[in-house]
Amino acid sequence: MRAGMTGQAADPDFTMTGTINPDGTIGPVGGIPQKYKAAIAAGKKRLGYPLGQGRAEDLELQREIELASLASADISIVEITDIESAYEQLTGKALPRASPVPAERMKVPDKVHASLAG
Repeated sequence: MRAGMTGQAADPDFTMTGTINPDGTIGPVGGIPQKYKAAIAAGKKRLGYPLGQGRAEDLELQREIELASLASADISIVEITDIESAYEQLTGKALPRASPVPAERMKVPDKVHASLAG
């Protein structure tokens, strides 16, 4: 979605799965082996998975597998930590990372605070 918002072309060989957490990290999902097998059948060459989910339940085999076992000479599998790394994998471009705002800049001005209190 961000690739479209920034006008960057998306790599048609890349796909990934995961949830987007409020802090921008990529969260866990189920069914990754089946999603990967479908993506490979559809011609995808680079596949991303959420941080820490390098092992996942294969519903067909009814056991946990290493996602790396689905890689081959033509297929690469990468761990995606956050929305910025997903964007970079998808577009080949770095997305500027947000920097924390100092607490003093977040303070509600006294004038605004007074008008809200009254």
